[in-house]
Amino acid sequence: ATGTQTSPLTIGTANQHVGGGFIFSVNTSSTNVSSITINEEGNVNANSNLSNLDLYYEYDSTSACTYNADETLYGTDAAFDGSDVAVVTGSMTVSSTPVCVYPVLDVGAGASDGQTIDLEISLPRSDIIVGAGATTTPVTAVAITGSTSLQANVISITGTCKQWDQSTNCADSET
Repeated sequence: ATGTQTSPLTIGTANQHVGGGFIFSVNTSSTNVSSITINEEGNVNANSNLSNLDLYYEYDSTSACTYNADETLYGTDAAFDGSDVAVVTGSMTVSSTPVCVYPVLDVGAGASDGQTIDLEISLPRSDIIVGAGATTTPVTAVAITGSTSLQANVISITGTCKQWDQSTNCADSET
């Protein structure tokens, strides 16, 4: 994994980059990645409150991996199931040039302030489907560093209070 998850993300917003990403590379030749399974390990109910998981990718010979919203979409958006797992299918060629893969999703209005999103590829050997003859390492979970906390969209209103009699002074309980 690369980078750090972004925190906070606002509840009720679409197309939010979670922050960080995953780096794919092959030590010899090249292979095609046809499926990537992402697990949500935070305490938000991903099945109910996260949707439209998209994975965007770019080839980056430096492995700097900086998401800037002009990357290529991998496959089509995916939904999280009741186990908070989303399977994204597509086609992406991976070779010795590192490929940076970035998760982008919608945060639904049903999420609660303070809940967290923690994305990972839990079992890379089975969660990433690659072409014949290729295997995936490591065998342990690969998580993006950090945790994304969710925050409510709060509107603050400031100004001068005007009483009904149009005076410029607010009553004791008014601000």
